[in-house]
Amino acid sequence: GVQDGSGDDLSGPEGRRGREADGKHGRNDEPYHDPKRLRLHAPGASRKEPRREAEENLLRGFLLATYVATGRIPPMTARHGLPGPVLRFAAECLRLARVRASDTDHDLRGLAVQLHNNIAPLRKRAALTRQWRRRLGPLRSRCDLIDEVRRLLEIGEAKVLRVPIGVDEGRAPQGPAIIEFEETGTLCFWRPPLRRTVAIKPFARRRIMQIAEGLDTLNASERRARERREAKSKKCRAARRTENDPPDIVHL
Repeated sequence: GVQDGSGDDLSGPEGRRGREADGKHGRNDEPYHDPKRLRLHAPGASRKEPRREAEENLLRGFLLATYVATGRIPPMTARHGLPGPVLRFAAECLRLARVRASDTDHDLRGLAVQLHNNIAPLRKRAALTRQWRRRLGPLRSRCDLIDEVRRLLEIGEAKVLRVPIGVDEGRAPQGPAIIEFEETGTLCFWRPPLRRTVAIKPFARRRIMQIAEGLDTLNASERRARERREAKSKKCRAARRTENDPPDIVHL
């Protein structure tokens, strides 16, 4: 057998157990790790707003690595009863990082699915924004007003309107907007008091409006979610003030 300088046999069962006990090497001279003592170095679980920011950033990294390794875009959403391999791997990493789903719930696979579904609107917005800029590239390079309306729609400060055939234009909107006139086949980029109308082929115009309406829908959803958070926060602050107020003293 193999012996060290002291003449002890290192190839037998006793020698292997001795080496594994030292934590040096396991079978086939590979580093020996105890799964119960394995720890993952990762940011701590976040408790402040935005909630779960560190965990979401970790999951974004996994999704990006999956795309780079496989060349396939991961699904936009996931089901709680059937998480994919990426989410199962993410749940295991969250467990090693000692992340808790909640004070009473320890279902980290459910947490991974929830985080994946939470970042779905951000992924959808990023994809729509890339398409939106690519479609308007030739136009916004020639006109600063078109580029300005494009930017305002991305941040949720411009509207998307349609004027069907046979309908009067009516009054101009109060704020920035992109308006499609179906009768004339044109798009109007409006920012009071300036406007720029361009004629675009039907297919390209239809695709531009589809992307613009997708961004407008995401903007509306984010506004509603923000309003709900603000209302909930205001309600919680009012409840805390009520608890901290001293009780009324009644003199008899």
